[in-house]
Amino acid sequence: MFCTKTGHFIGKSSFIRQVYTPLLKRAGVPYRKVHTFRHTHVSQLLAQGGSVVNVARRIGDRPEVILKTSAHFLPRNADRLTSRLDALCG
Repeated sequence: MFCTKTGHFIGKSSFIRQVYTPLLKRAGVPYRKVHTFRHTHVSQLLAQGGSVVNVARRIGDRPEVILKTSAHFLPRNADRLTSRLDALCG
């Protein structure tokens, strides 16, 4: 996914040491594993009402995996759902 200035692939440990860690330091962000940002991205998308199917597609995963690991980030829409059902039923 990442490459050197000469176009060769950069290994994971080299990427973390040469690119990722310095980037976090410049941004003033405490060190976190790279994978942590994937979970943060998913949780923010879901909390903003993103579709589980679309979030799964975006990160290259299956909807059932998203539901299993991140369902607690889905917005609580019980009141809105009840209102919609009431409107349908009159």
